[in-house]
Amino acid sequence: MPGAGVAGEHGAAWERILSRVRSYKDLEPELLGRVEELIDFVTT
Repeated sequence: MPGAGVAGEHGAAWERILSRVRSYKDLEPELLGRVEELIDFVTT
């Protein structure tokens, strides 16, 4: 199935991120702004 590896890679990346981030305070300020933009984009 084309693209199946990409989904698996994204899943693994999210697992690594979620295992290291407990709150927004764990993010660098530059990244926090980008995360907020992403949240706004996907929720509108």
